[in-house]
Amino acid sequence: VDILHGLEPQTIESLKLLLDRQTPFVVALNKIDRLVEWKKTQNSSFEATFFIQYQATKDPFERKSNKSIKQFAKLYDDKEDYQNQSSSKSQGAYAGRKLITRLYYESGDDLDECIPIIPTSAHTGEGLPDLLAYLFRASQQQSDLAQELKPKPIIEATVLEVKTLLGLGTTIDVMLVNGVLCEGDQIIVNGTEGPITTQIRSVMTPLPLREIRVSSTVGSDYKTHKRVRGAMGIKLQAPGLEKAVAGSTLSVAHNPEEIEPLKEKQKEAMASILQSFELESDGVTVIASTMGSLEALVTYLQNEKPPIPIAAVSVGD
Repeated sequence: VDILHGLEPQTIESLKLLLDRQTPFVVALNKIDRLVEWKKTQNSSFEATFFIQYQATKDPFERKSNKSIKQFAKLYDDKEDYQNQSSSKSQGAYAGRKLITRLYYESGDDLDECIPIIPTSAHTGEGLPDLLAYLFRASQQQSDLAQELKPKPIIEATVLEVKTLLGLGTTIDVMLVNGVLCEGDQIIVNGTEGPITTQIRSVMTPLPLREIRVSSTVGSDYKTHKRVRGAMGIKLQAPGLEKAVAGSTLSVAHNPEEIEPLKEKQKEAMASILQSFELESDGVTVIASTMGSLEALVTYLQNEKPPIPIAAVSVGD
């Protein structure tokens, strides 16, 4: 959450997803270094850096943080379409239609009782030690989390993005959650014209101190591997990926007999997603290049007042 602007539409959509899935979360109140006359202290805890600020800086912080707390509290007060969903699925801090939030040093450690707000600056690193420490502590309190995070031998991977890199051609960014991917593996991903079967030429990861989302158009910005193990973000180079669909799953065929069954599973998965949307006999046609964009467009149209009817949906150009 931007401390200068408070809750914005994309934040509210993210909150809906978290609440729908009953996922515990914390709030980073970012850009504190943009407050008037803020004294920057690189990578320090929030309480330490806040202690040295002028009163003229502390006062706006307190006003804006209190404003965000109130925004969370009344977020769904007037949204009847969300009342039943949130009240039936949420408890504790998520009970009813109000979200109970406090600054992290006032909230305690129980995410079921109160959602902590941790002031941060991604630019200077202030507050990030608090954010990391709180996440580690909260994760350790989840008794079943260790079992859920235990590595599994099966491949679980999702295509995040399709990109073209100078010297490499079309590549896909993949989140490998479980399993192992190797150079030479036969993979199947969904495409706009049906499942794509291809062979991995290169398995790559970003260079140190970079991440997979950082924009780059040069293949030399990545390190190649013979094999990688989840969980991690990777980049795959393979022929025929131009029409791959971001948001689809990735499967690995260990022998030729597995290819056709896996292609059928990919078709069924795509059909299941497309059929999950509520369609009308008359309405607009929604086309997007990725599954995420399609979901976002459909949700936007359905939330209009009155809702815009949708007759057909598709992923493609």
